[in-house]
Amino acid sequence: AVGATLQCKITTSLQPPKGVLQLMLTVLLGALAYNCGPGVVNKSTVLKKLKAGNRDIFKSYVSHCRYKGKKHKGLYTRRLTEFAALFIP
Repeated sequence: AVGATLQCKITTSLQPPKGVLQLMLTVLLGALAYNCGPGVVNKSTVLKKLKAGNRDIFKSYVSHCRYKGKKHKGLYTRRLTEFAALFIP
């Protein structure tokens, strides 16, 4: 019981304030919109998941790495970097 309480306190204390979280998600979506276009973001599962409150968006975000229909390694690396730098789990 003590361990669960301690883990709960540690977990909640490490989460950023709501305003910071909103800002980070806005920047993440902004980066995606800049690179892929706002129409892509508006239709994306990333935005749909975030609106539904689901923050498990890793696969959805890094899936935006195609150029002319083919997966592009450089774009995949860019999405990984953006996600790591801008997303707070």
